[in-house]
Order: sequence, then C-alpha cells, then structure tokens
Amino acid sequence: MTWSKESREKQSNRFINPFKLIDYRGEMIAVYKNSVEAEREGGFQSNAIRQVLNGRAKTHK
Repeated sequence: MTWSKESREKQSNRFINPFKLIDYRGEMIAVYKNSVEAEREGGFQSNAIRQVLNGRAKTHK
C-alpha cells in the first residue's frame, strides 16, 4: 500500500501539539508547532514541556 501525500500529511499532523510561549507578564514570546521544535529552537527540554501541557507542572523551569 502506498500512502498519498494527503494521507501522510494527515497522519503527521495527528501528533502536532502547537502551543504558545508566554512570559511572566502574559506577553506571547513565540509559537511552536510541537515540543521537539521548541527543544531545538528555544533550548527547552521536551519532557518538561510535556509535563506543563499535561498539567503535571505549572512552569517549564
């Protein structure tokens, strides 16, 4: 079975969890597509980001 371009894109978009990076004053700093992109570009730890997104932690650091 070969996947069409639309099927591949739909499957890869299932795991995208976009989020905003907000500073302590409530101002938006950046928007990332997923935690891997934030880890690569912003120097964050993806496991800490996932904990915040899942409600187990209030902040990244």
